Formats: sequence, C-alpha cells, structure tokens
Amino acid sequence: MSMSRRENPTVPTMARHRRNLSILAGMLGLALWAAPARAGIVLGYENFNPTGPLQSVNFLNQPNAITVVGDTNPNPQYNVDVTSLEGINLNANGSNVENGDNKKAGFSSISIAPQAGSGYNWTFIDFRLDSTNGKQPLTGDLTLTAYTAAGGIYSASNLNFPWNGNNGENQDYYAQATGNDRITKIVITYTDSTGGKNTIQDIHNIDVKSAAVPEPGTLALMICGSTFALGGVSIRRRRRAKTA
Repeated sequence: MSMSRRENPTVPTMARHRRNLSILAGMLGLALWAAPARAGIVLGYENFNPTGPLQSVNFLNQPNAITVVGDTNPNPQYNVDVTSLEGINLNANGSNVENGDNKKAGFSSISIAPQAGSGYNWTFIDFRLDSTNGKQPLTGDLTLTAYTAAGGIYSASNLNFPWNGNNGENQDYYAQATGNDRITKIVITYTDSTGGKNTIQDIHNIDVKSAAVPEPGTLALMICGSTFALGGVSIRRRRRAKTA
C-alpha cells in the first residue's frame, strides 16, 4: 500500500507571512524615516545663503532688561528672547541689541532662543556682531554653541572676532541645522585673548529660518519607522545567511 506524503501547509505560509511582514516593515520605515543620513549643526563664519526666505528679528524699544524680546517678520510671527548671561541690562531697538548699562563696555556672553511655548524652533540663524575697539583682525576666542531639539550640543570655538576687517563692524556668523535637527538656542561667548579688552559692542541683523516644532506623535512615528526599517533589513539578512 502506497502512502502519500502530507505536507504541512502551515510552514510555508508562516514563512511567507514573516517575509512579507519584514518587507512591509522596511517599506514603512523608509517612508516614515525620511531624514538625511547625518543630522547636526554647522557653525561658523557667514559664507553662504540658505535656500528659502528668512525672517528678521525686530525689537521694540526695550531699555535696561536682562532679557529683551523681539518678534519675527514676516509671518508666522513669534517671540525671540535675547538674554545676557552676565546679568547685564540690555537695550534693544529695531534690529539692534547692546549693553544698556554701558554701551562702551559691551558684553561677552548672551543667548538667543525662540521664546518658550512659541511652537517654533530654527533650521538656520545668522547675525552680525560689532566689536568695541575695532581692532582687526583679532586672534579670537569667540565660541558659538547650538542646542537642538534632539538634545544635542554643538560648539565651534576659537573663532576670530573680528574676522573680516570693516573696522570690527558687521561681522557675520551663522548656525545651520542639517538633517531633521532643529536649533532651540544659540549661546555666544567671547574672551579677548590679546589683552586688548575687546568685547561685543552689539548684536544686530538677526535672521532666522523657522520651523514648527514636530508633534510628539510625529516624532514617535519617525522613531518607530526607523526601528522597523532597520529591523526589516536585519531579518532579511539573517534569512539569506541561513539559506545561502
């Protein structure tokens, strides 16, 4: 009596489902995780113009306050805080922020940040600094530090200030976010290493490129998508290794 071999239909079906699931997970992850390969912040001297329009930060007359508040123009309009980290009173008007206690003394450490709760952060910021003594060029100890929405901290130190002549005026600096990163604060600090008692006389012409803060659900989907993408690829690689 001949006996026919019965095959278990469950085995190929389950394998097929696993294979399809890994492919689907990989496709979903790649669709959700659209960020470039490397995220971060580039800081330095102004040497390029970003694509797309910028918003200028304008200040109403605000004398003698440690934190002065400007707003962006054009829309969407939101508040920007400029804060003295030395506790110096600042004076702000138009596009300019200076030492409100003693203009000639300048200042050495300030921060610029979107006001908390504004719903916006930045992909780009540039600004101009003027020096108090007009010496040029100086061997600098200017440091730019950028803080990001992802919790990163990026610094560029030993930058010259001034760096491009012009009697120490209109010295351009910038910070550019890459990938899906966002700038939440910029800190500017300066120490004159030449003994010339130079300081930052004022900061002006602050321009930003704003972006809405991603919703928590969007961030969660991006993280989930990237996990699925990597998981799907690894599953397929393991299966190929076993069948090779």
